[in-house]
Amino acid sequence: MRRLLLVIATGFFVTQKMNAQTLNCNPDDLADMFRRNLIIEFADTNEAGRGQITRYPQKTLGYLIKEAAEEYWKVNAKFEFESQGEVKRNLDRGEARNVYMFLTQHPDSKPGSVIWILNYTRGTAHKEGKPDYQIYLPDLSKRTVQEFTKFDIEWVISVMQEHMKHMQKSKKKMTPVEYFTIEAAKECKIIKSKNPNVLVDQGYLSKSVDEKDVRKSFRRLPHSLLTTGEINSILASESKDTCALIIVYPGKFESLSTSAMGEKYIFWNKVLVYGANYHVLGVVGGGRKDNVLIDIEKTDLVTLIQCD
Repeated sequence: MRRLLLVIATGFFVTQKMNAQTLNCNPDDLADMFRRNLIIEFADTNEAGRGQITRYPQKTLGYLIKEAAEEYWKVNAKFEFESQGEVKRNLDRGEARNVYMFLTQHPDSKPGSVIWILNYTRGTAHKEGKPDYQIYLPDLSKRTVQEFTKFDIEWVISVMQEHMKHMQKSKKKMTPVEYFTIEAAKECKIIKSKNPNVLVDQGYLSKSVDEKDVRKSFRRLPHSLLTTGEINSILASESKDTCALIIVYPGKFESLSTSAMGEKYIFWNKVLVYGANYHVLGVVGGGRKDNVLIDIEKTDLVTLIQCD
């Protein structure tokens, strides 16, 4: 059955908006959060989840987050890992000394399309229902292997850190997608200078796009149309440094005038991420052009490698 949240006709009138990624703290508060000890939840599928989470998505996720944090997380000088139960108890009582990193599910997730959120917040803000910072994890729904990869988690850990540092310095609130657009404008020159091999997951490619369209869109840029398993194999090897991956990333959740019972639809983004340093090289979606479909269209391919 066609998933309602994927289909939106242009020109629908938006009646409500919900953005699970709004920065609730003041950018000036981030410096204080960076000075605190960070408690990172170790997501274990054998332990009960929190809130609407009944089960975490895969056994390896806790290890992927732990390894990515140990390798890339720099803004907090000290951090440690605690079980879900320990983190839940501290968050529920609004523990004020530390800052916490943990997973939640978007409340408007649908069966077969769960949107996972990585939170970074003080316990007091969480207890008030206003977590300081949130970023989505990439979509899995059309992957042949529906699990998060090392590349997914390392990119999210890297980009959320750079996003918060940018907000602290600029003193401006912005969503992660708005930051992706800023980073892409700065980093897109890599596409020409490094000529990376663009990896496209066939599961997300629109049925209206064939290999000829992809060749024409990328012109002289190398590219590979692959299954999820083939992409994961490349990204697990040293050759990932010569590649850029298109990630399908959730955007805004909005109720429209045509929504039944206030059902929220997802506006999707496509993000081109460089394997060598996890910088965003291109983005299609909020901030650059509206996009509502989860499928990668020919126009997406063209826009992702443009560098104005």
